Amino acid sequence: MTNETQVRAAAKRFRAALVQVKPTLDQNEHRLGSLHAFPDGSCSEASGLLAVYLAHTGLGAWEVVSGGTPAGELGTHAWVEQDGLIVDITASQQGWTNPNVWLTSKPGWHDQFDEKKRVAAAVPEELADLYRRLESLADGL
Repeated sequence: MTNETQVRAAAKRFRAALVQVKPTLDQNEHRLGSLHAFPDGSCSEASGLLAVYLAHTGLGAWEVVSGGTPAGELGTHAWVEQDGLIVDITASQQGWTNPNVWLTSKPGWHDQFDEKKRVAAAVPEELADLYRRLESLADGL
C-alpha cells in the first residue's frame, strides 16, 4: 500500500505547480486541452498528468478513472486511483465544495459518477513539454 502522507504531499505539490503555471498558458492553444482554466473543466488532463507524476515520484502505478452522473446534472469528472485510494485535485471546480486536494478511500462523493472508463496514466505527446515543466516545478516545491 502506498504511503498516503507521501501521496498527499506529492499531489499538493503537483496541484500547486498547475496553479503556478496556469497564468502562463495560452487559452487558444488547443493542444493544452482545458488546463488553462484549471481546475474548471480540466479534470481529465490534470488527472492524467497527476497520475504520471505520482508514478514518477515512486508512488506506484495509478489509473485515471472517469465517469458521468446518470442525469448529467454534474456532467463528467475524472480522478486517479490506486488500490481503492482516490486522489482528486479538481473536485473543487465548478463551485463544488470539496478540498483542493482530496485523498480518500471512501468514494462516497465519487460514487455518484457512473464509471465509464479506467485508463493507465500516460502523458500525451502534445502535453510532454508542459508535463516536464510541471514536474520540475512540483519537485522544487
